[in-house]
Amino acid sequence: MKIRRMTGRKRAVLVLLSVCLMAGGSTQAFASDTIDAVKVTFTVAGLDADGIPLIEGETKSREYTINEISILEDYEVTRDYDFDDEDGVSDGSDPNRIGNLGNRVYVDAGPGSASGNQGSGLASDDEDGELVDDSDETFDSVYGLTTTNRDEIEALIAEEYKNSGLLSYNLTCRSMGLLSGLTYVITFDAEEGYIFSIDTEKLRLDGLGATYLKHEREDSRKKLILYVRFDELDSLAWEIENPGWSSEEVGIAEWGDSVSGSPAWYELRLERGTSRAAEGKITGATAYDFRPYMLTEGEYVYSIRPVSDSGEKGDWRTSTGCRVSAE
Repeated sequence: MKIRRMTGRKRAVLVLLSVCLMAGGSTQAFASDTIDAVKVTFTVAGLDADGIPLIEGETKSREYTINEISILEDYEVTRDYDFDDEDGVSDGSDPNRIGNLGNRVYVDAGPGSASGNQGSGLASDDEDGELVDDSDETFDSVYGLTTTNRDEIEALIAEEYKNSGLLSYNLTCRSMGLLSGLTYVITFDAEEGYIFSIDTEKLRLDGLGATYLKHEREDSRKKLILYVRFDELDSLAWEIENPGWSSEEVGIAEWGDSVSGSPAWYELRLERGTSRAAEGKITGATAYDFRPYMLTEGEYVYSIRPVSDSGEKGDWRTSTGCRVSAE
């Protein structure tokens, strides 16, 4: 077998190629690392003015941070539908840019859409390529926008209706008091040098019966948006406001529903002075008959706490006193 000796010119070319490959390798070293696993633990921080649970999330990751957790309606209201400028930079300063649309419900504006679909409420092209309105209602009056860019309009339509089903379901659940059916949105920001490349099998959503619905990525994959429901919200150990007694029957404990949600059951104990008259009593109702345990004269109080499906226990609340007199 003959071995050809490499000439000086060829050696120089080889060295140059090696340098280029090494430079390419060093460039790769500075590429963004991907985040394929996300782990969050959720808890309830309280209730808002409408009785909707405020959710908090905690993660120990150094690759990403939690930006915000909100109910879907609030997320849609504050979400910006921004589109890139021609130079690829989106600074939000364009007066014709589609901005915050909130939770607006749009009406059909009849035929004549830019895409040729009936009832989309879009305008059509004139001979000069400009968008003109040929529907019963002007585009601006329906959408409240000034943009004339067809791509932006069609992208807006797609964005606006993307979550319409979830929003409608949220509205239904709120009207029925079904907290576990509400969709929440959790947004994450990747730290410098990272981007999201999510493997749903590696999502670890702990606490409150968190259930993954779907996810999106924005801002060149540096922002992750998770849509989640919390199955345990209807049975959490909510605080009980006013434990008291029936005004009609001595010895019948009564309390109103918990502040929000419906605990799986209530745990009760009865005391007379410093003595425990009964304990470990369980009920799923909002009243309990303590008369069999109140046979001795004195003043009785009971303590009550709600318990969730998962066994989480709320704080004890103590009732007002109930006086039992000797016959």
